[in-house]
Amino acid sequence: MRHSFFSLFAMLMLSSLHAQDTWQRHWDFNGGLTETNGHCPFYCDDPDLTPQSIVLKQSRTYYTNDDPLYRLEPGFKFETRVQINALATSGWSSILRKGKDSQPGAFFLRIDNADEGVKFSLFINFNGNPEPRVSSKVPIELGQWYDIQGGWDGTDAWLTVNGTTSKVRRAGNYVVNREPLQVGPFTGQMDYLKIDGKPESKNLLDGIAFTPANGTRVDMSYAKNMLIDASIPYDPKFDLFPGFTISAKVTFDQLPKGENTIVAKDKSFLLRYDVHGENRKAFAFFAYVNDNWEPNARVPFEVVPGQSYYIVASWDGYKSFIQVNGKSGDTAKTGFSAPADTPIVLGKFPGKAENLSIENPRNPMPIVIGSKVHSLFPRVGEKVIFSGAFTNIGDDIENCTVKVRSFKGLTITPATLDIKAIKNRQVIPFELTLQAEEPVNGIFNLDILSKDKKVGGFHRYIVFSPLDEINRSAKVWNPTIKPTKTYYVDGIAGDNAKDGLTPNTAWADFTNINGKTLNAGERLLIKRGSVINQELQISAQGEPDNYAEIADYGTGHRPTIRRNRHISERCAFITNSQYVVIRNLIVCNAGKGLDVNNNKTGSGILIENCLAHHIEGIYRTNAHGIPEWRDQPAAPGGSSGGISISGRGIVDATIRDCEAYQCSVGWRAGGNRIFLDRIFCHDNYAHNTSPHPVLSGSTNSFMVNCIFDASGWNASAGTMGIMLGPNYNLVIRNCHFLNQPDSGSHDQGGIDFECGGEANLVEKCTFRNNAGAAIEVLGLISPQTKNIEIANCKFDKNNIAHKLGPSEIFVWGGSKDPAIVCSSGLIRNNGYVLAPEVEFYINKAERTHKDWILKDNTQFNSQQELDQAMPYNNPPVPNAGPEIWTDNPNKVNINGTVTDDGKPLDGKLTTKWETLEGPEVTFENPDKPETAASFPAVGDYRILLTADDGELWRSARTAVHILPKGTKVNKAWAFDVNLDKQGWTDHDLGTEKEIFKAEKSFWSTFANPVNLVCGDYYVIAIKNAPNASILSPDNLDEKVNTLTIKFQNRTNSSKMSLSFITTGQNDWSAPQNIDFNVKPNDLDDTLYTIPIDSNKPIRQFKINFTADETPVTGTCRIDYIWIGNR
Repeated sequence: MRHSFFSLFAMLMLSSLHAQDTWQRHWDFNGGLTETNGHCPFYCDDPDLTPQSIVLKQSRTYYTNDDPLYRLEPGFKFETRVQINALATSGWSSILRKGKDSQPGAFFLRIDNADEGVKFSLFINFNGNPEPRVSSKVPIELGQWYDIQGGWDGTDAWLTVNGTTSKVRRAGNYVVNREPLQVGPFTGQMDYLKIDGKPESKNLLDGIAFTPANGTRVDMSYAKNMLIDASIPYDPKFDLFPGFTISAKVTFDQLPKGENTIVAKDKSFLLRYDVHGENRKAFAFFAYVNDNWEPNARVPFEVVPGQSYYIVASWDGYKSFIQVNGKSGDTAKTGFSAPADTPIVLGKFPGKAENLSIENPRNPMPIVIGSKVHSLFPRVGEKVIFSGAFTNIGDDIENCTVKVRSFKGLTITPATLDIKAIKNRQVIPFELTLQAEEPVNGIFNLDILSKDKKVGGFHRYIVFSPLDEINRSAKVWNPTIKPTKTYYVDGIAGDNAKDGLTPNTAWADFTNINGKTLNAGERLLIKRGSVINQELQISAQGEPDNYAEIADYGTGHRPTIRRNRHISERCAFITNSQYVVIRNLIVCNAGKGLDVNNNKTGSGILIENCLAHHIEGIYRTNAHGIPEWRDQPAAPGGSSGGISISGRGIVDATIRDCEAYQCSVGWRAGGNRIFLDRIFCHDNYAHNTSPHPVLSGSTNSFMVNCIFDASGWNASAGTMGIMLGPNYNLVIRNCHFLNQPDSGSHDQGGIDFECGGEANLVEKCTFRNNAGAAIEVLGLISPQTKNIEIANCKFDKNNIAHKLGPSEIFVWGGSKDPAIVCSSGLIRNNGYVLAPEVEFYINKAERTHKDWILKDNTQFNSQQELDQAMPYNNPPVPNAGPEIWTDNPNKVNINGTVTDDGKPLDGKLTTKWETLEGPEVTFENPDKPETAASFPAVGDYRILLTADDGELWRSARTAVHILPKGTKVNKAWAFDVNLDKQGWTDHDLGTEKEIFKAEKSFWSTFANPVNLVCGDYYVIAIKNAPNASILSPDNLDEKVNTLTIKFQNRTNSSKMSLSFITTGQNDWSAPQNIDFNVKPNDLDDTLYTIPIDSNKPIRQFKINFTADETPVTGTCRIDYIWIGNR
């Protein structure tokens, strides 16, 4: 290529400027993750590099250590070059960040979502609010490289993209943020990253030399007779204060043994590497707070001799942090430090510590302790007392006032507190009065000022509920739909070439409607009897007086969106919608089911009479244990669950009269004024990934008349009937939590108050026969729920597996951090029957004992006594009967039954049969449990019996198999009872328990081998196994000429074999073998009929998953096996 003189001159000038580059941090990512000067690297669990860049995706993030240069002080700036190759399906993507969005001292550069213009935006956060942002001028183009600079000059946040600069005024006082620096996740590449700044940090070790100790031994509070290498005499400036930070470069000459102190000041701080014990093979940082070294922050690392480890460790008054070569760990730790007349020592370990730096600003740090809302459930018009105490874990504060900042609709008095001074460790109580005349929710703030400068603050979220309760049951509320335009989909006889505007011109699937928006009065109707294997992707924008609708038309079973049983698939994705009804649908056989997700405010979502089943696999990465799902992503965007309403701005959403079974998460919901009514969530035995339904992030919400019957089964972090996240002013009433099984998982009880939230009422609920505690109040790493009221509930022999407690109600107390262990509540007027060695209430958090009140709770001797004293409605119990095998399709007697307690007194028990799978069944009397039915053709039919007493309802399934004329079934195995293999056993599957470690051990998981009966299938996972097989029960003694098996073969095997021995053969030394061809990597169930040529009765069968010992990998899902004669 030829260059002009000018262009060559310009290139030389640019090269010269680059050579004079003075950026203090620079990563060129030219095949590595380390700084260009060889210092601190980025860390990634799954790095991907080209010779010139790092490659990113939505599941890949890179981290490096905290550094003073990354602080939001005037002069902070960064420069990078990125290419964006794909946008996130839902939400926005992060390019560069430090800290969480709402965290003071945080900043983040991101790619805005489609609703916000797909631009680059930079956010900086001084006070908990990252807005206003500064954004690029034009939308991002995929595949193009962008040169980006940004920063804060003390007045403005600025962002330059390809030479064009934007600014926004952002004033504030910087706050030190201890989080690591993070790149990603986004889909694309980063060429390089540079960062510079002018931090005011000061290394207290500058100019101070360590005195060699020559192997002196000293006694420390944590170790006796410890060898030290060098020391610095005591100086008060090294006493631990909030904001303390120590950093070092550490290199080991050889593999260390035992505990290796790197640097320490006894009863102040300790940095060490442990080979054994609790911190096995980990760097650990201990801050001596509240006269205790524990808990510590740790980072697992198997050290390599000669390799450098860059370490930053700190204590900010709330948490302890440690970061090593980009890997990070932290732990909550709030409290008081104290002066300690001890030297700083370097430990004697097989290596060296260099570039030691200590920062210890000794700033004041006022905090609020013991905060309490003196109302279990604040309501409009009520005067609510809020109390607490100010204390100071930092330097003394003089001339102190506290100003109250409220939000619209909330009155707080007094508006100012004049408290003069807060000395270190001083405690100053205070009290405020809160009142609202209308329903409101928001955050109020207490700004702590010294000489009119803010030195600290406190904020609290508060909700005032309306006096009238929400009721969106089908009996009292149904939205208005005034049809304007209707689109029809007929999965049986539709045609996508037609206009889709009438039943006769219906489309065949969702191709023509996907990506569209339904407006007010517009409807998408799917013909009953349709089974469609395609994801529905649509949004809806109805109006309050005219909803949009997604529903059914015609006769037959509810329309079904049935996918291919893969974790990456989803059934329906309804995005950014409001005022829409979704009803009468079945979603199944996917990783995600019916997923309603908003990125902006959306009101008025109603989901009713929908069923989700076999929505499986999504939990923690690879926890499922299914080989063909290994390392496969979930469908992008949204949330996971059988039925899910999630995202931002969800208001007035309702799920009612819905059902979920055999799901990892039966249902999930969150938002403002959520109403959940008559949801039946049961029998969720999804392999390794069935923790619980989830209600999280709700405000002023109700969950009533719901049944949780074995709604979770097995998950590495525990299972419960339901997990509650931060919910405020939540009412749970007349719900039943039943039969949570014991799989060996943690918890396995009824309600899990996992973390956060306040004002939760559990009233008139029944807890019966759960393996774990009926109610748990946890909060393992986040604050516990406050102001829980448990009233008028029935507890009947829970915690039968002696899990936490063991007790009916259990309050966790494993943390010493008062910000974590902070629950409170009232337990009153409950009745209980205890299982042996189980107590009613155990609270392991001693500091909260005074905050829990027990009043008027009564123990009974039996379930009968309990039910008589508290005669609540128990749900009806339908039984659809055993599966039926017949060659007569015209009149099959179905012997269903229903038992009921006759409650409620004003209710009326109704029953109903419906078809779930197969062509439409004609029931002679569909409203009676015991009825006859006719079937249109040979095949398999799954049918459902529902029993409803007007308040609570349940369902039960069975199947009818119509066989060719003249077929006689001698013995059948339907695999229709969860965990019951009906005598079959599996062998040589090649699978074993796998452990998947996460960067933070809390998020680690495992997968047990999958070989169980669940959701009407015998599910068998196989891995690289040449001899995998299943073996029938012994001594069948059946003279048959046919074995029929219906199953999905999601393995690589194309030929399997049936082996058998006959009556009189004593072992398997001389079996007869029959090979049969199977469809490899099958996406659905296939029926295989195998002729058997034997003059003798069969004693036992074996099905070999490969006929020639070719190693097999994948999963087989067996619907049924029968033997007989044709």
